[in-house]
Amino acid sequence: MTATLEPTAATGGKASTGTSPADVIRRAKEAGVQIVDVRFTDLPGTWQHFSIPLKELEEDTFTDGLGFDGSSIRGFQAINESDMLLMPDPSSAFVDPCLQVPTLSLTCDVVDPITREPYSRDPRYVARKAEAFLKKSGVATTAYFGPEAEFYIFNSVRFDQNAHEASGTAARTARPISATGRAIKKATSPCRRPIGCRTCAPRSCWR
Repeated sequence: MTATLEPTAATGGKASTGTSPADVIRRAKEAGVQIVDVRFTDLPGTWQHFSIPLKELEEDTFTDGLGFDGSSIRGFQAINESDMLLMPDPSSAFVDPCLQVPTLSLTCDVVDPITREPYSRDPRYVARKAEAFLKKSGVATTAYFGPEAEFYIFNSVRFDQNAHEASGTAARTARPISATGRAIKKATSPCRRPIGCRTCAPRSCWR
């Protein structure tokens, strides 16, 4: 089972790729899946999720949805109207290769539990509307969405926590470049100033 990269065209278990709920459940059992991780994104775009045992995932789940508390999600509902539904997208199903316990991942659309209309603050619905507008405008026919990978590489990370204090230190090694293009000096410093600055005299943060 692999994750699809194509945008879905509908909600409520109607996948554009032809993957059916029965296919998802059958393949999950064949892969020895024990847990189903149900995922969606909040308004700022952060992953939210909860898990259920595979035995609780049925074909009706893809049409009836899974209830959740929308008031606990940033930018979603108020406490007096917090009931929301997640509709798993069968075409998004894949077995997560990074988890020790075999886990099926399902990305969901958010819908109103009463009207069954797509939720206006669901990022997947917003993206779907953006695709429709793109085609209608005539600017283009296809849109590609993907994550922007941002990360930091440290040479060492140290931390400590006890009854009285908690601390952490991250160190990095780099070769800053001077205006002439020469490497100045290898530095290992927790200083937040740009590498190569001469603020610290006599550059005590350099070693």
